[in-house]
Amino acid sequence: MSCMDEKKRSLLKFSTAFKTQLTAFEAKGYRLDSARVNYVLYWKKEGADQESLIVLPELSLLRLI
Repeated sequence: MSCMDEKKRSLLKFSTAFKTQLTAFEAKGYRLDSARVNYVLYWKKEGADQESLIVLPELSLLRLI
């Protein structure tokens, strides 16, 4: 599970814990409908030189009938 742009490039990588939650929602009849960027931040581990770009999305789920 991931979010792709028009060129099928992955924009988000969901954590294992969130994938488990999303699977539980899918079992209840929901599916991921849309995602948009809510926050963008840079994370730098203590003692590390390199920063990582973190995208915090806002996700919408759609209930299937």
